[in-house]
Amino acid sequence: MEETLNQFTRLAEKALEMIGDPKRVLIKVQVVDWEDSRPLPLEETERFLRVVGTKPEIHVAMVPYHPDLPMEKMIRSLTLSRARAEQGRASVQPITMREPHPSFSPM
Repeated sequence: MEETLNQFTRLAEKALEMIGDPKRVLIKVQVVDWEDSRPLPLEETERFLRVVGTKPEIHVAMVPYHPDLPMEKMIRSLTLSRARAEQGRASVQPITMREPHPSFSPM
């Protein structure tokens, strides 16, 4: 898990370096086990969100959507990480959850 988190951090930093504008970077965080279609453990997902949260300008997508995911808890983890990263700045943008696109069908 630690090595995966380190690789994930390097990937985010490389994307920022290549693109230049962090607002143009989107990081997708897998939240469902592809083999059995069940949500990954919340603690595991929150660790990744805390890593992404250290880069407040980066957009985050949690994919794929699954109705059993505790989205509010995951968003709260990301928001808290971003708030910590933004300490000392004028304001912290709140994170809002968007409804899935109407054409989307859950697993």
